Amino acid sequence: MLMRESPLVSVIINCYNGERYLHEAIDSVLKQTYQNWEIIFWDNHSTDNSASIVKGYRNERIKYFNAEVFTGLGKARNLAVKKASGEWLAFLDCDDIWHADKLFLQVDKIKNSKSDLGLVYGECDFIVEDSAANTVLGESALRVKNAKANVEAKLLVGDIFTELLIDCFITLPSAIVNKDKYQLVGGIDDSLLVCEDYDLFLKLAKDYKVEAINAVCCFYRIHDGNLSHNNYKRTFDESIYLIRRYSSLLPAANKALAIWDVRYFIHNVRHADYKIALTKIFSLSFFNHLIIFVFNKLKIIH
Repeated sequence: MLMRESPLVSVIINCYNGERYLHEAIDSVLKQTYQNWEIIFWDNHSTDNSASIVKGYRNERIKYFNAEVFTGLGKARNLAVKKASGEWLAFLDCDDIWHADKLFLQVDKIKNSKSDLGLVYGECDFIVEDSAANTVLGESALRVKNAKANVEAKLLVGDIFTELLIDCFITLPSAIVNKDKYQLVGGIDDSLLVCEDYDLFLKLAKDYKVEAINAVCCFYRIHDGNLSHNNYKRTFDESIYLIRRYSSLLPAANKALAIWDVRYFIHNVRHADYKIALTKIFSLSFFNHLIIFVFNKLKIIH
């Protein structure tokens, strides 16, 4: 594959005190079989050895930026994207790892697709550290469940917006995004704390086609640093908030809203948050939502 025939991919690595896993993440980019990439490394005011680790690589394709002030992750990602020169954006957090052929397989899809392609994603495997192994269902655990289910069948492609409303089955390290379309949909909503990637995928899937590689292309690491009880609640709150944005426009969003509502109820029962669970039960819409949830599980309605 000749460089001049292939698009430049900007690899966005946002970092805040990520020294523990940073070598593994960067090395997984260096080992890519597709080599027309640059790394935009956005250091969000780290106080550990992250900066010295990155600068130690002495590779001109690794471009280091130190943020003027600390920001939330969504804003940090948008700021990093502004420094990108590539036609396509790929996001890799400091604790995640890519398989060597990830970019090669995704660029191959890009080269053989039409101009309305906004996103290419793949399957994701997981590294679960012992201390996080028994954590309750939250953002990362939801994605573990959904992604492992996808191994059973081919990943969804084309117009996947309706299915994506029901489940966020795409993980950020598995995705590659067209930069122009990223900007056209407004980039990442930096008001979101945990579902900024879900918001981005929904916006892209609504307006553009999606492709997939039916191969595991990355490892998503689950550990105490990215799992907390507060994030679980925030994940449900933000997911429901995002879907409500589309509920006045699309009937499918109302179905998705019902399914997320029941998931939230189940989550609260599992974790003995009975006050919220009882509030759900006594809402006028809950039993209608429960019927929709059960029928969806049985694949009776679409």
